[in-house]
Amino acid sequence: MIAAICGCCIGYERSSRNKGAGIRTHAILALGSALMVLISKYGFCDFKNIDGSRLAAQIVSGVGFLGAGVIFVRHGTVSGLTTAAGMWATSGVGMCIGCGLYDLGIISTFLIVGLQTLFHRGFFLRMTQNTMKVRLEVLYRKNLIYDIENLFSNN
Repeated sequence: MIAAICGCCIGYERSSRNKGAGIRTHAILALGSALMVLISKYGFCDFKNIDGSRLAAQIVSGVGFLGAGVIFVRHGTVSGLTTAAGMWATSGVGMCIGCGLYDLGIISTFLIVGLQTLFHRGFFLRMTQNTMKVRLEVLYRKNLIYDIENLFSNN
C-alpha cells in the first residue's frame, strides 16, 4: 500500500504535465516492484537450490523495457526521457518498500518529485540552453533564401 501511494505521488507530478505515464502507471509500477521483491524474498523459501533474488533482479530490465515505450524521437528531438527515468526510479522506490526500507523509499519519493518539480520550473534556467525552433513553410519564389537569411539576421 505504501509503495502504491509513493507511486501515486510521483505519477501525479507527471500527469500534471500531461505526460503519457501518470498516476496509474507509476502506482502500479511501484506496487508491482514491491510485490516482486516480496515474492523473491519469501516465495522461494521452500526450495533449497533456487535463488529467489533473480526475480527481483529482473525488475530493472523489465522496467527499462517499459521506459523505452515512453521515449519518442521526432524531428531530431527526444522526448520522454524524464518520464522513463521517473518510471525506473519509481520501481526502485517500490523495491525499497518491498524490502522493508520504508524510510528510504519515502525519502526517495520526495526527492524524485522535488527534483522533477525544481528542474521543470527553470530553477537552473541560466545553466540550460535557450533555443527556439522555427518552422517555416513558404511557396517558392525568386530570391526566397536571400529574403529568409535577411529576415533572421535582422531579427
